[in-house]
Amino acid sequence: MDPNIFIKSVQFLGTQGNKGAIQIDYIQRIINNNRTNVTEEERRNPVIFDKPCKNFVEVEISVVTGRDSSKWLSGGNFDFQTNTGSGYVLHLRYPDYDEPVKEVIAIIRGMGFACYPGKKSTTCFLAGKEPNEREEINLLNEVCETVKAKMPAQN
Repeated sequence: MDPNIFIKSVQFLGTQGNKGAIQIDYIQRIINNNRTNVTEEERRNPVIFDKPCKNFVEVEISVVTGRDSSKWLSGGNFDFQTNTGSGYVLHLRYPDYDEPVKEVIAIIRGMGFACYPGKKSTTCFLAGKEPNEREEINLLNEVCETVKAKMPAQN
């Protein structure tokens, strides 16, 4: 993780159905070396300030069976179909793809999910032999609690 990011707190805001939410409060240290018309003393001692930040990660889980197929747009002249195995798909949505979100994705990857991150959302897949709706809620709670427990919060 970036040494200029200090995580203050991670809160699991609970679940409703197959959706959950995690709030990450952190401080981003900003070092300003790009000032003009400064003396040599000011250049040796840059301006440092801490910016409080907050990121809100929405988590949604769903069951995927082997019968379901994904349609991918190739960007070329054709679309193609691919069949996935049975398992769980976890969608993460967030306003900013910043260091704390990258840490959340790394924790979820460590739980065995295959993750495909993007600037505003991430899709994760966990293969399962017999996925069902009861287990998806348990898995959602497990993911959120694990993220809360493993995030390196500092006081």
